Amino acid sequence: MSDEGTERSITVEQRLRPLRLAFLIEHDSRSQAIAAIETCCALWGGVLCPIIPVYRRTPRWLSRHTPPWHSPRADVTGGWIEAFEPDDLVEVVSGLAAGTGYDSKFVVALSQVQNPTAHPAAGYGVSAADIYATAYEQVYRFAQRYPDDAVQCDPGRRQDALWTAAVFGTLPESGPFGHLGDMYRQTFDPKTVRLDGENFAQFFLTRRLRITPIGATMWGVTVDPMIEWRSLYLVFDPRSVLDIAHLWSLRA
Repeated sequence: MSDEGTERSITVEQRLRPLRLAFLIEHDSRSQAIAAIETCCALWGGVLCPIIPVYRRTPRWLSRHTPPWHSPRADVTGGWIEAFEPDDLVEVVSGLAAGTGYDSKFVVALSQVQNPTAHPAAGYGVSAADIYATAYEQVYRFAQRYPDDAVQCDPGRRQDALWTAAVFGTLPESGPFGHLGDMYRQTFDPKTVRLDGENFAQFFLTRRLRITPIGATMWGVTVDPMIEWRSLYLVFDPRSVLDIAHLWSLRA
């Protein structure tokens, strides 16, 4: 624009961020936790989406420290929601957002996120398919791929599936996102690593920076850490859904 013969320019910088969805699961449901993790790994920035446990009944440890006129179940879930400030809540099963006080306009079903073709007006998040296409166009179309650059970690036993998915990510092999597993393999040519209790520590402690299904969701995203620390230790029970939700959400 001009002002008395003097030209001035205005520069507008616009940044996009992934949609932050908070996935509500029942605190003891392995299947719901895995469904939430699979969906997060299928979305751009999905690793930054918290998985929040919901209690159908007030646990004893919580009721002992809460006045009777409070709703401790809602307080716990509400505390997680307030901490993460999500754009939308995703109910992995219906009714989990009831009692949270969250505006129902921003509560969606898992099917709306997983199947955008069935809900074309929804548009919740950017699919990992777009991430893989971008990664291929920007890097992997021109670069030689090596098996150790990317990995796909599979559980050695059925009981290892939850913690393996939480640490390294997993992609659904069926359903609306079922094609993403093939796309991930075609894009990154990953090495398959079968993890169990014996080789997990060796692989985890000696691994260099590799692409995983969970890491791929951060393609093009830069995060400035709010807290600096030298070391962070988290002891968790890999059989506990609640501990896995804490592991996932603390990282988010």
